[in-house]
Amino acid sequence: MFVQLTLDELVATPQSETQLQSCPCGVLSETEGVFAEVPPEIAGRLNNLTQDEQRYLLGPIVYHPGGWDAGDILPKFIPQARLELVLSGEKDLATLEEALAYLASASLCFPLSSEDAQVTFWLFQTVWEKHKLIRDDQPVWAMLGHDRPFALTPYLESEVLNSLRRKIRTAVVRASTARPAKKTRKTHTEVRT
Repeated sequence: MFVQLTLDELVATPQSETQLQSCPCGVLSETEGVFAEVPPEIAGRLNNLTQDEQRYLLGPIVYHPGGWDAGDILPKFIPQARLELVLSGEKDLATLEEALAYLASASLCFPLSSEDAQVTFWLFQTVWEKHKLIRDDQPVWAMLGHDRPFALTPYLESEVLNSLRRKIRTAVVRASTARPAKKTRKTHTEVRT
């Protein structure tokens, strides 16, 4: 499922005040251990994740409020992108796909600032190329009428993009209704005959 939050609400909404459902990602299952449908070599690593990491993996997709979401294509890539990000060791940032989903939904509600628009174009270029959602013969920047690829300045990356990614990650963890798997200890039982 998804949740719509303003930038202020991304970090300010306590978990108890939100009524959300977990992301129906299809990769993770809460019923048979949190990570029932992943390959065994990955599942072993996932069972050692922190509670916040598990909540992030199972949490909702965050959109800007206004009734719009990111369509059908982009949300399909978010669960896998989250899994890859968590396995990379990243503890604070949300995925590029999630940042694009948030900014795309915001752009349908009001004009973006110049900084947010630049970040959105860069994200669109990066995410769509990563997932091979564009034709090889025409890059995103050319499709949008630019003469070179979009680039982020260090300021835009640090203060705009990564700031948004931190807020999204915090909101997803806080809003997650998932109950992370409890670690169980195996005990040995002797059978006497």
